[in-house]
Amino acid sequence: MPIADDKVRVFEDSVLLPALQELSESPALGRDFDIEVVVTRPAKNAVSEELLANLEGALRRRAGPSLVLTERPRKDPAAPAVAGIYVMTPFYELSGDEASASPGVMFWMRFNNKLHAFAHRYDNAIARHPVSQITRPHVLNHVLNSLTFFKLYAWSQTPFPGYR
Repeated sequence: MPIADDKVRVFEDSVLLPALQELSESPALGRDFDIEVVVTRPAKNAVSEELLANLEGALRRRAGPSLVLTERPRKDPAAPAVAGIYVMTPFYELSGDEASASPGVMFWMRFNNKLHAFAHRYDNAIARHPVSQITRPHVLNHVLNSLTFFKLYAWSQTPFPGYR
C-alpha cells in the first residue's frame, strides 16, 4: 500500500471516524436529525446515496466516509426527496507520498429547487491540508459551521449571501 494511502487510513481511523461517531451519538443532533455515518458505499438509504454520488461527481476526487443528516420531521412533504438532507464527505488529493483532504457538503436549497455542492477547507488558510495535520476539532468545527449554514439557508426562499 502506498504511503499516501496509509496516511489516509490513519486519518480516517484516528480522527475522522471517531469524530463522525461522536457526532452520530450527539443527543442534540439526534433530536432534529436521523444520523447515518456511511463508511462503505452504497449508503443504505437510496436518497442518501443519490446525494453522496452527486457530491462525489461534483468534486471529482477520492471520497472518504460520509456523514448524512436527515431532518426530522420532514418540513415540506411536497419538496423533493433530497430536501432536508445534509451530506458531508472529506475528499482526498494524493500526490506521491503526500495526502491532503478537504470536506465537501451537498444539500438541496428551496430558493432555486436545486442541489448545491460546496467545496470547503478544514482551515481557510490552508489550501492543501495534509491529513496528518487535520484534527478532531477541524472536523467537528467544519460540520457544525456548515450545518449551521444548512439550517439557515436550505429552506430559505431567497438566495444565500454571495450567491450569483
